[in-house]
Amino acid sequence: MVGDGSLLPGFERALFGLRPGDEGEFVILPENGFGQPNDNNIQVVDREHFDEAELEQGMVFSFADAAGGEVPGVVVDFDNDEVTVDFNHPLSGRTITFKVHIHNVEAAGCTEWMLFSQTLGVFVLASIAPLT
Repeated sequence: MVGDGSLLPGFERALFGLRPGDEGEFVILPENGFGQPNDNNIQVVDREHFDEAELEQGMVFSFADAAGGEVPGVVVDFDNDEVTVDFNHPLSGRTITFKVHIHNVEAAGCTEWMLFSQTLGVFVLASIAPLT
């Protein structure tokens, strides 16, 4: 839903003002997408926390965060004693391109609802605040 913080800020801005039948391709820079990688999000964890798992670079594991939620981490390196895990978003530092086609726009109070398709053909319903 556009405007509620669930979509990338740069993607939301690109959708504003589009109408049924509009198509577009939007390039979202890292600063408006998933940000730049943060070296502080790369942690070294004792190998014992992975039990007897057959580790490979690129494997994704789920870890508990301080609030009790889950956060994914990607194995970037390991040896017999330690595992280096990257907790950055996998798309951090990457420029992202979205292709959209607007199928329908409906007024809904002080917002508009827009149905659009992304490059993978996935349809998403998004709320867009009207331009004033």
